[in-house]
Amino acid sequence: MASVAYSNLAHVTSFSSVELVSNYSQPSPLAEDRERAEQRLPSRTVRAVQAARRRRLALFDGDLFSDPAWDILLELYALHLEQRRASVSAVYTASTVPASTALRWLAKLEQDGLVVRTEDPLDQRRNWIDLTTDGRERMGRFFETLPFAALSV
Repeated sequence: MASVAYSNLAHVTSFSSVELVSNYSQPSPLAEDRERAEQRLPSRTVRAVQAARRRRLALFDGDLFSDPAWDILLELYALHLEQRRASVSAVYTASTVPASTALRWLAKLEQDGLVVRTEDPLDQRRNWIDLTTDGRERMGRFFETLPFAALSV
């Protein structure tokens, strides 16, 4: 019986591996081409990578593969594709690290221009975390050039 992480990969049909490999050798597309590619990339592709990472965590010591920044970026990109937003507390959960560690990584990602924190105008106690345009473009480039046979989880 296949694991959930691997069965999720079987549902990924938006890109063929030939299309992905051919895109790898070409220069990065223009912003409008990237937007069209994002529309074809289902969030379930990103969610499959997240599921594979959780499966790996279940099999190996968590300290061996700790990468909270990547977990945060994956979650924010999946939410972007689903046209949803994340609060700071939702990001803690996705990163599977203590809140203080997640906050440090969020600050680093914000400093690097990959994420932006904005106040919720309806609830001043809550902050939203979103990928910046640069963050979305970089995540898009990662997934558009990723052959599914070599998923980097």
